[in-house]
Amino acid sequence: MAPHEMASSLEELIAEGQALQSSGRLEEAWTTFASALETAGTQTGDVLDVFNRGIAALSLAHMAMEQHRWTEVRGKSLDLLLLESVNACRASKGRSRTLEGCLLQVRSQMLFEKPDADSAAIDAAISARQEATVLLIEGAVEALSWKAAKVEKLIANAQSETVQLSEDELQERLKRAGARPGDAEYVTELFEAWARPGISGMVLSLLDFLSYVLEIIQNISKDSARCSAPCEGGLSSDASHLEKELVALVSRHGTGAWEAKASEMLNDFPDVTAQLLESTWRMLAPKIKKTVEGDEQMSCGHKCSTCPTRQSCQVHDALKDIEDL
Repeated sequence: MAPHEMASSLEELIAEGQALQSSGRLEEAWTTFASALETAGTQTGDVLDVFNRGIAALSLAHMAMEQHRWTEVRGKSLDLLLLESVNACRASKGRSRTLEGCLLQVRSQMLFEKPDADSAAIDAAISARQEATVLLIEGAVEALSWKAAKVEKLIANAQSETVQLSEDELQERLKRAGARPGDAEYVTELFEAWARPGISGMVLSLLDFLSYVLEIIQNISKDSARCSAPCEGGLSSDASHLEKELVALVSRHGTGAWEAKASEMLNDFPDVTAQLLESTWRMLAPKIKKTVEGDEQMSCGHKCSTCPTRQSCQVHDALKDIEDL
């Protein structure tokens, strides 16, 4: 009996794969983690399943890089499976920015290390690394579970506290302000992200630390209230389903990496190819550019200038080199 036949749930498969990996049975571990990803595709998408799907993808990716193994899993490249796990996390009610950040960080590393990486893959790796950095910081702030009102009050009481502190001094100051013992590891992550060089090492003031935390809390709050409609770039009502899906993909990931985009769309569009997507984008882009530059209202009710996702939307960058018809 194959190892994965003894387990049915994602959680059981993950635990079995980890046990096999720890005992050095790497091929069986690989098969079990791959089975976990296959099982994930049949699940309802609750928070725990999404989390375990991400863990399975991360486990396979780490094994692949350790073994320099670039084979596909269930007909898909591992960097694409990592991206699909990111999208599943993002759509989950119990979104974990830390898990998203880890998935993107590993995807970036994998894209950099792939022996056949082209310029588009390198661009995607750089973009993933940048996004991962932001998400991991946001995840650390989320893990603190501090309310905006609490931080605002601390800031009001810390207006004169601009002295640059070491990490130990900052931890002690936050403890006196009411930080819990469990907050220390997240404070460390944030200190490492925000501290600047001082005379005796890396330093950060209490006021700066609290101000950065508050800004991220507010951004996360805005993000949770964002428009849930995918960007459609002002496409006409008779635009095809493929055209709408393509524009939504470009809004999230930019242009290029057409092979990866085609792989992501294969389930809904069995005949799609990288060449078809690239040519379709080139056909749509001038029309979308006209709508975007005219700041016309979209079907969701927003204009580009008022869209809650405008800071992360990549449609504008994708249109920079498009000439008007």
